[in-house]
Amino acid sequence: LKFGCFKRRPRQGARNIVDCRWVINWKQEILPNGQTRRIIRARLTLRGFKDMDAANLERYAGTSQRYSQRLLASEEANRGWPIVSTDISKAFLQGVTYEELARLTGEPLRDVNFYLPANSIAALKQLPGYHDFNPAAEVLQSLKPGTGSVDAPRAFHLKLAQITRGVLKFLPSRTDNELLILYENGSLVALMCIHVDDLKLTGLKATIEKIVACLEKTFGKLILQWHNFTNCGIRHIQCPRTFTITMDQIEYIATLKPMPVTVARGCYETVVDNAAFEQFRSLRGAVAYCLLTRADVSVYVVALQRPQETSTKWKDVRSLNAVLKRMQTHPVYITYKYLGPETCFLVFTDAAFKKEEDTGHALKGTLVARVATNKADSTVIMRGSMNHACHVIEFLTKRVRNVTRSTFSAELFSLCDVCDHALLLRQIAHEFTAGPLSAENARLLREGSIPSTIKLGIIIDAMSVYTAIIATHIKIPAEKSLLSHLQYVRE
Repeated sequence: LKFGCFKRRPRQGARNIVDCRWVINWKQEILPNGQTRRIIRARLTLRGFKDMDAANLERYAGTSQRYSQRLLASEEANRGWPIVSTDISKAFLQGVTYEELARLTGEPLRDVNFYLPANSIAALKQLPGYHDFNPAAEVLQSLKPGTGSVDAPRAFHLKLAQITRGVLKFLPSRTDNELLILYENGSLVALMCIHVDDLKLTGLKATIEKIVACLEKTFGKLILQWHNFTNCGIRHIQCPRTFTITMDQIEYIATLKPMPVTVARGCYETVVDNAAFEQFRSLRGAVAYCLLTRADVSVYVVALQRPQETSTKWKDVRSLNAVLKRMQTHPVYITYKYLGPETCFLVFTDAAFKKEEDTGHALKGTLVARVATNKADSTVIMRGSMNHACHVIEFLTKRVRNVTRSTFSAELFSLCDVCDHALLLRQIAHEFTAGPLSAENARLLREGSIPSTIKLGIIIDAMSVYTAIIATHIKIPAEKSLLSHLQYVRE
C-alpha cells in the first residue's frame, strides 16, 4: 500500500486474476550502525506463473558480468578509491508502474489482478480504505509488477536506469550494459556494477555520497557497507589505508558438507541411485558456484560436470568430496593492489584434446591478468620469476565448442576465442582511460583504426600454432577449414 502497488476493484469485468501466497524467510538484517539482527520477513508473492500473459512477456533484466566485477575491483585498487556495497530494500515494489511500462516500451497496458488467501482478509481490512472490502465481489488490481510477477525484475531495472542513467548521467560500458561509468570533465570519477538490486560502487568518496543521496530520494534510506562486505556471494575486504582489496568465498565454502559414500571400496564403479545423484548434483552445483574465485579447481569441476544421471558413479562422488576438501583446507584469496599508472593485459591460453570412441573431447583454459606495463615482458615471466603483482580479471575452463579433430585445432580454436574475449576486456579498460565509446568508435578500436593505450599480450604453449601464425607464408593446414582462423589471429 505504501508503494502504491495495488487498489481495490470489482471482481466483475476483471480478467487475468491470479492468487498469491506468503513466503516466509529467516535472515540477518544489517542495521544502519553496521550490526545485524535476526528477523523473519514475510513477502506477499503473486504466483506469477499463472499470469495469462506470462509466456509472452519480456522479462530481461541484465546483471553485470563476472569480469566487470573484477575490473571494478582492479580499477579501485589502482586508483586508490574506497569501495562500498548497498542493496535497495523492497526493490520489486519500487519499479515502474504498468502505465509507465506501456509508455516507455510501447507495449499494450497490462491488466493483472489478484486475490488474497482467505486468512489474510482480516489484515487487509485494517488498512485505510479497505475496512469494508468484500472478497466475494472484489479483487485487488496490481498497479505495478510486484514480488512474484514475471516482469517485476524488468520494471525495477527500468526504474533504476531512469535514476542512474537519466539523473546521475552514468554511461553504460559498450561491452557490459550493467557496468556503469561516470565521467566529470572527461575524467573517470566513479564505477558501478549492478546485480538486480545489489549495487557495488567505487570512486571519489564525495562522488559516491552524491550518488547515494540521489538514489535515496527515490528508493528510500540505503544502508552502506564500506570496505568489508559480501556482494554477489563474494566477500570483499579492503584496507582503508592502502586500498588493497581481497575477494574470497571462504565462509561460503566452509558451510558445504561432503556426501557420505555408502558403498564398499570395491564398488566405486557402481552407478549411483537417483537419490544419491540428486544429492551429488546439488553439491556439484554448490562447488561450481565457488568458481567465482577458485580458478585452481576449475578443471576438476568441469570434469565432474560431464557425468549425468545414468553415468555418475561412486568414484565421481569421491572425487567431488576430494575437490571440496581441497577447497576447505586450502583457502584462496584474489588480491588487487596498486600496479602503476600504465597497465596492460596478459592472456594465457591452453587447450587439450582427447580422442574418444564416440567423439573427441577438447577442453580450453584461459587466464587474463592485468599487469604493470613495465612488467609485461613475457620473456621475464617465462623464466619462472612470477613475483610480479597482477590483477586476475578472468579465468575459465570450458569445452571447445567447435568441431575438433586434433590438438592443433583445439589450441587454435582456444586462441581465437581468447583473442575475442581479450579485445572486449581491453575495450572496457580503454573506456576507463579514454572516455565513453560510441558503437562506431568501438568498431574502429576493434579494427585498430583508433589507437589504445591498453596493450594485449597473448601467451600460448603450442609451438605448432605459434609457428603457423608467424610464418612468412602461411601453409594451408591439413584441416583446410583452419586456414581462416590462422589468418584471423595473424591479422
